[in-house]
Amino acid sequence: MTQTAGSLPPVEPIYEVPMLDARGVRKIYRTGSVEVEALCGIDLTVMSGELVAVMGASGSGKTTLLNCLSGLDDIDEGTVHVEGIDIQALPDAKRTEHRAKSMGFIFQAFNLIPVFSAVENVELPLLLADVPTKEARARAVDMLGRVGLATRLHNKPPEMSGGEQQRTTVARALVAEPAVVWADEPTGNLDSHTAQTVLDLLWDLNDAAALESLGTWDDYRNEVYNNEGPCGYTRRADIFKPIIAAINGYCFAAGLETAMLADIRIAAERAEFGALERRWNIVAGDGLTARLPLIVGFARAMELIITGRRIDAEEALRIGLVTEIVPNDQLARRARELALSIAALPQGAIRSDKECLVRGVGRTLEERLRFEAEMLLSMFMRQDRHSHGAGSFVGKQEPRWEHHGL
Repeated sequence: MTQTAGSLPPVEPIYEVPMLDARGVRKIYRTGSVEVEALCGIDLTVMSGELVAVMGASGSGKTTLLNCLSGLDDIDEGTVHVEGIDIQALPDAKRTEHRAKSMGFIFQAFNLIPVFSAVENVELPLLLADVPTKEARARAVDMLGRVGLATRLHNKPPEMSGGEQQRTTVARALVAEPAVVWADEPTGNLDSHTAQTVLDLLWDLNDAAALESLGTWDDYRNEVYNNEGPCGYTRRADIFKPIIAAINGYCFAAGLETAMLADIRIAAERAEFGALERRWNIVAGDGLTARLPLIVGFARAMELIITGRRIDAEEALRIGLVTEIVPNDQLARRARELALSIAALPQGAIRSDKECLVRGVGRTLEERLRFEAEMLLSMFMRQDRHSHGAGSFVGKQEPRWEHHGL
């Protein structure tokens, strides 16, 4: 490509290399004349930060897949790239070195060294990777603290419960900050409560690993305070054009918060509403606690927010969350009909009165009356044809609005 004077150089496309990219992976076990094809042309791509679960019946090949993708076993056909490196093409020594530096393993059988303490088991992969002794011990202690074993550092595996041993295994797998963690039925030997604890730990550490830095507190606070909302615009309070929301189905969590940005909400008969993010411990961030009390009242909003209860369209209409219910197949038509009727009106007064309403929330009566007076003055200063409308009313004439009355 040639570059002319004053033109910008061509932009190279951005392509993120998958953390794992397997293509056409086949694995065949042979016993004499008997062949068993354990893996039949597996394709799998996993990006950095993803957490993937492989499920199947006993004997379906889950462990074989893990061993082949991690390079513990050879494959008969296909390719496996980890961090862009074809691990199956590496010599054994290089493949082992790559596993030690880039991978962590969580085995169902724990595979802890019984004569080593928890901290010694966790620091072992660091020592094998030539990390200095003091640094290895410090990182092992820190990781065990992160998995809730700060008081069990010097206990040996036989002195620990099954859940504690599994958490030690998790700490050992993560202490070297590997690019990939392989977990072979990590909860298979645990009771349901401990299993859930281990799964929660894996999710929490996966999320934490994605946070490279919060920057300074002031930068973080300014970003939170000054952005337009996680959904893109829900924290804006300066949109004075009329907004209609046509709600055709589930309107939960951020969907509900986005719908409440609208001035008029029309619901299909099948629509449902609720702050269901309560069930997953997700805090409101797009105006739920600010707008819902203004729409349905403080007490009703508090009940819906605390319980996370889902409500149907009829109840939403009854409490004022929506203004109208229409048959499912007529929602788009009704929303368009209403939009056209509003668009046919002069827009200056509508936008000024909406701005007055929005700015007046939480203000005293005196302040709200002052806002109203400001809007009246603003209409005259903008020459928004206020006198034209009043004159047409007195003369019993239908006014014609050029530029929508703006």
